[in-house]
Amino acid sequence: MNIELSKEQLANLIRATCIATDIIGLISDMVSEDYKKRYEEIDELKKYLLNCAEKNGYNDLIDYYQGHILTGDYITFETDEIREEYEEFIFWDELEYRLAIRDMDKTLSKEEKEKIFKDYLLYLKKLNEFTQKYSKEFEKYGVGHLEIKE
Repeated sequence: MNIELSKEQLANLIRATCIATDIIGLISDMVSEDYKKRYEEIDELKKYLLNCAEKNGYNDLIDYYQGHILTGDYITFETDEIREEYEEFIFWDELEYRLAIRDMDKTLSKEEKEKIFKDYLLYLKKLNEFTQKYSKEFEKYGVGHLEIKE
């Protein structure tokens, strides 16, 4: 199979594989062997794409270290920035969601829980009520008001 890509498309594909290897690489040691295998497959794809960049003279997409091709500095910087922004977003999103689930479980009666679990839209509406409380709190104070009770 042959696929023709512009330089920018190749750069985007390299960025995507870098992001994928970062994320899958982080969890591959903790989750399962399947993730290690996926990491290795995607890392091989990244290496292949970097070799394609080299063969086509796109030297600004690559750097070398001890004879090995690495992603270029600007791609590494961009993917690090994307990953950091993603982690920041997912942190707040997960924190709001998990606290909302906890509060729903603690405050809703058994009947209310049964009712909302039967109606997905009602469940989402109720969940949104709880997450909005935390969204406003975190927007205003960050984690400044969070405390662990002992």
